[in-house]
Amino acid sequence: MKRMIFTIKKICKLNCFLIFILLIGSIIFVPENTYANTDSEKYYNMHLENKFKKGAYFSQVFDKPIDQVTDFKDLDFIIYAFAEPTDTGYINPLKKENQAKDLITKAHANGVACFISFGGKYSYYDFCEIGKDENKTNFFTENVVDLCKKYGFDGVDIDWESPIPSDTEACNRLFKSLSTACKENKLYFTAALPGTYSPTEAVAELAGGFSDQALSRLDWVHLMTYSMEKLNSPLEFSENSINYWNKVRKIPKNKIILGVPFMAMPSYKNYDWIVAQDIKYALLNKAPGTKDYPLESNYDGYNRIYEKTKIALRDAGGIFSWTINMDSQTKYNLTKRIGDTVRDAQKIGLNRFTKQISIFLDNNLLNYNINTGYPYYDANNRTLVPIRATAEAAGLKVTWNQETFTATAEKNGTLIKIPLNKNQITINGETKTIDTNAVSYNGRIYIPIRAAFEGLGYKNITWNRISNTIYVDNDMTGESK
Repeated sequence: MKRMIFTIKKICKLNCFLIFILLIGSIIFVPENTYANTDSEKYYNMHLENKFKKGAYFSQVFDKPIDQVTDFKDLDFIIYAFAEPTDTGYINPLKKENQAKDLITKAHANGVACFISFGGKYSYYDFCEIGKDENKTNFFTENVVDLCKKYGFDGVDIDWESPIPSDTEACNRLFKSLSTACKENKLYFTAALPGTYSPTEAVAELAGGFSDQALSRLDWVHLMTYSMEKLNSPLEFSENSINYWNKVRKIPKNKIILGVPFMAMPSYKNYDWIVAQDIKYALLNKAPGTKDYPLESNYDGYNRIYEKTKIALRDAGGIFSWTINMDSQTKYNLTKRIGDTVRDAQKIGLNRFTKQISIFLDNNLLNYNINTGYPYYDANNRTLVPIRATAEAAGLKVTWNQETFTATAEKNGTLIKIPLNKNQITINGETKTIDTNAVSYNGRIYIPIRAAFEGLGYKNITWNRISNTIYVDNDMTGESK
């Protein structure tokens, strides 16, 4: 009996020791497929869908260290591109796993949500095959969720881009499965949609497979309003695409995120490369080819990014870039330009900011405020600007004659006189009739911008209806517009 009791005690001690070893081992040796700690629920509960969002795609193609790409200060979300699916629903391993982990860690450290995009340029067939088969759809959905949990991604983005009408059923099945799984796991669910040339209809083969049912399952959509052949991303492309997806397809404005390119067409050169050739190109939207790269570059420069952010603030729910790796780290950083523009809008109020007339003089934005007065359109639909603030920005010497009620401006030997309430302007002694007049408004003198600057020798005064922006310069090529 004593021997039996002793044996039992030894077995108990041995079992306790084995349990202790197993516990220690479970702490020290983490299985490779163990899920990473994730704050996805934290970011999901931030309800990003309800705010104006600033985002960017981050391409795994580039090797530049993340710290040299972004400091995350002007982002609400960033999307790692791409994870590549196969036609079976299996997802290939990430090509740069450590890069993805680093991006997630640094994004979260700065309070920025990090998504993973599935697909890309060559995944159209794979999504079609997955969506056609329920078993493949379920297998792919499980793999998507597992990948997000493993690395700590906060959302799922589908870059199918262009399902055609015959793909509608497959798209419906896939989006339903993913939407359900994302909600259950506190993950955002988004997709990239093609831009459209027309405000009333889309090219069927580019968008016909996205049914209203499928689109309703998304938290928001990313409009790819770029790569429009040679022109790349004109303002009209942005306007028409927003109007189509909002007014025709009924996607709410707050769910539409406007895309801006950080690359050029047809040269396919990155914005940072273009600016490195000559810093002046940062303020333009077109650059000539070089000896080694003869194709011209059409792109969104520093000022057009301001215009597009203004459009997005008025007509959409956010703005994103493709891709942030292509941004310039000079003072003409486009990501910061977006952030600064949003902050400016918040200071004076969104409604006032999006309705105000923006004026660029020699590609520099003129700053008006409640103290200086704001530009406005008169009864003749002509733009009047407060003379003092405008003159100071233009380097003009301005005087006011209280007896004759006449404003005088002088620059580089040119003297112009603009009398109050008279449809005329005098340039170096020669009087001309103009189609509107200077006025006194709210205690300030306002002058017609076109007459004044043309009188000073500016050759190019262009108004852009879409962004409510005026450019004043001597660039006869129109490249700055």
